Amino acid sequence: MTIVLKSYAKINLFLSVFQPRGDGFHPISSVFQQIDLYDELTISPLTSKNSLEISCDLPGCPVDGSNLLAKAYHGLATFLGRDLPGFQVAIHKRIPMGGGLGGGSSNAAAFLLHLNQACDLGLSIAELLRFSLRVGSDLPFFFTGGLAHVSGIGEQVFPLSEANPFPYFFLIFPPYSMSTPEVYKKLDEINPHLSPPILFDSDWISDVGHNDLLPAALALNPNFRLFWDKANQVLEGRLCLSGSGSTCFVPCQVEEDAKAIQALFSQHFPEIFTQLTRLF
Repeated sequence: MTIVLKSYAKINLFLSVFQPRGDGFHPISSVFQQIDLYDELTISPLTSKNSLEISCDLPGCPVDGSNLLAKAYHGLATFLGRDLPGFQVAIHKRIPMGGGLGGGSSNAAAFLLHLNQACDLGLSIAELLRFSLRVGSDLPFFFTGGLAHVSGIGEQVFPLSEANPFPYFFLIFPPYSMSTPEVYKKLDEINPHLSPPILFDSDWISDVGHNDLLPAALALNPNFRLFWDKANQVLEGRLCLSGSGSTCFVPCQVEEDAKAIQALFSQHFPEIFTQLTRLF
């Protein structure tokens, strides 16, 4: 039976990055917000076991073993020490690649949840979360979604009960793809003395828009820096960066504000794709 799943994007409302651990990974402190921008996964069974065929309607999207879907599928079979039924997965891409919105991780997490149910694996969410860290550090969040504080290297996810005061977001998709490892590498070059991890401040709302990776992203791509400077001037300093970029956003308290910002931005940058989105 063929089914269609939606896998939703996330925004980093703020992102603090700390000195790397002994294994080279940087601990973070961030608040993730799931939004109603999503990819669609059309999943169909194959007759052969341990077989996965991936296709995507977006040119440049990997459909080989480097796709997180493939890493999740084959990694899970190895982790469980058993064969898995074969699947064909067609990805209808709406979440941009290399945009800091976690599209690949969201795809993989949605697929793992489907595998757990369709293959009757009986894994708990906690077990899926622990395994998913082998695939990517953003995956654990997508098993809970919503609004959450994320720390460690992504494995510590704590849902937040308070209401997000910014239910609307104006998203900007500049035509630049950012490599997360390259952005972190640049961060270490320009700021080799990062602080050790600190306790999460429950008054996180005042930190919305802060992103420790922004200087590295700007330094890594001069064209992105030029765009950022111009766009931030037009938007009077309200521009924010999600994750390692390059997706930018403006958090808004009311939909009318988001629409007005979109209209203003489009007057100056008519060639750049934008979208209004909200909480999911």
